[in-house]
Amino acid sequence: MKWLLHALLLTTAFAASGGCGTSQLPHTKSGSLLMIEGSVNDIVSTIMSPNYKSRSKDLGTDSDRISMALLTFVRETEGTALSSDAKDLQGKFQALEKLTASRAPLNKQREAAKALQESVTAVKGKL
Repeated sequence: MKWLLHALLLTTAFAASGGCGTSQLPHTKSGSLLMIEGSVNDIVSTIMSPNYKSRSKDLGTDSDRISMALLTFVRETEGTALSSDAKDLQGKFQALEKLTASRAPLNKQREAAKALQESVTAVKGKL
């Protein structure tokens, strides 16, 4: 009987804490924004590094992750107050990709990366 009480208390505590965090799965609004935030932070730390030299014409695997997460975030925010913010994030990310692809001067790439990071932070504050 004692084990039943412990199991019931543990189950109740688990359920009250939100379970396993399903709201942060990649296919959800908050989960896709978390993925975007992590990848943007990775890109910003890479581009801001004093040793960074634009050697390739893309942002690497972070670009793919952000693209997929942005598609999910835009889809999940359609018709909500965050819809315009999601499209703004998408536009800033595409601008950064274009700068990287054209091997624009590093200061322009860094400005675009920082602007993207600030936008992600602003959207996260609204979520």
